[in-house]
Amino acid sequence: MYNPQLDTFIRVAEAGSFSKAAQESFITPTAVIKQMNLLESRLGLTLFHRSHQGLSLTKAGESLLADARHVVRYSQESVARARMAERAEKRIVRVGVSLMTPSTFIARLWPKVKERCPGMGMQVVTFENGPAAARGLADLGRDMDVVVGVFDDNFLAEHECAGLELAREPVWCAVPEGDLLAACEVVTFDAGARSCSSGADGTRTSTCCETASAPTIPT
Repeated sequence: MYNPQLDTFIRVAEAGSFSKAAQESFITPTAVIKQMNLLESRLGLTLFHRSHQGLSLTKAGESLLADARHVVRYSQESVARARMAERAEKRIVRVGVSLMTPSTFIARLWPKVKERCPGMGMQVVTFENGPAAARGLADLGRDMDVVVGVFDDNFLAEHECAGLELAREPVWCAVPEGDLLAACEVVTFDAGARSCSSGADGTRTSTCCETASAPTIPT
């Protein structure tokens, strides 16, 4: 889509150093210098003032830097749009899964999806749980189309996602035989939370709860 040397040029201009740009690009400084020399030769322009004090952009370099950023960004967005168009044509849904949002549920659900949408395909995209992944839910559509998991309304609102309840599944916790909750077949989260207070000896009491949770798909 564009000359890859523009990427290197932007890194050099922002870093102000061939060696720093090389570190960011995971290549040698010699390779960076060669790329910049080729770019200047190809364009017929001097892009950098080179001195013992370091690098600085010429007027031509400053002009090219502003446009290069737009060219690179536009090219990346163009490729992303082309990939989205291809997925739409092939009707592929990218489903995000992790250790906390396993794929077993969507695997059971998928045959029903195929019945309604025979031409639909599924691509599983794995990701790691954590704060960064949670923040990424607000940007669904770039790497994943949907994420199957357990999310409450507050979480969805915080990350600006919409959710669709697919099913209700039991949640189980183990308790000691002598616990007051051991005789209960079903315990609400509220009741369980109250039983988790510290005991007389300062230890924290475990609780047992079997309650309905609602796996949802943020979209």
